[in-house]
Amino acid sequence: MVTAAKAEASSSGFPAPESGSAIDTKYIDVTLAILGNHGDEVDSLDAEKEKKLRRKFYWNVIGLLSAINLLLFIDKTSLGYAAILGLFEETGISKEQYNNLGTFFYVSEQ
Repeated sequence: MVTAAKAEASSSGFPAPESGSAIDTKYIDVTLAILGNHGDEVDSLDAEKEKKLRRKFYWNVIGLLSAINLLLFIDKTSLGYAAILGLFEETGISKEQYNNLGTFFYVSEQ
């Protein structure tokens, strides 16, 4: 098994990973190509840069999740108002179908 992994890695032009390595041989193609081409251009992050990058990432993720939750809330509320204002009579849906519509909103939030 080890010789097959070494043969596979050497045939692709990349060195085989050491035993206990974090990168599996079938995923090293792109990772090692990027590291080989640009690895010396990137400095390691110090604590301050890492904190700044993490904060920027978190704010982007939190902003996106907040926007998605807002849209889900608006959709769910408009479905409730539609039921009050005559959704059943105008569309001809049953209460079971309406419950299924409401369930989709709760599933999408998870």
